[in-house]
Amino acid sequence: TVTDLHLGTSPIVSVLESAPAIEAFRIMDARRITGLAIVDQTGRLVGNISARDLKIFIKHIDFDKLLEPVG
Repeated sequence: TVTDLHLGTSPIVSVLESAPAIEAFRIMDARRITGLAIVDQTGRLVGNISARDLKIFIKHIDFDKLLEPVG
């Protein structure tokens, strides 16, 4: 885990890879953070999503993509 590696800060904010992308952006907005860890069902880190990803979405708007799994 990220905690075991002593990386980052606590608490780590994460979202399940099966969650819709819009949920990840909502969490970032609500928590006023610029990125999230993406984890699988076991809590294993599988990726990340950040404000930079939102900037890319804005350049190529496709609202259906917001409903796709963030993973």
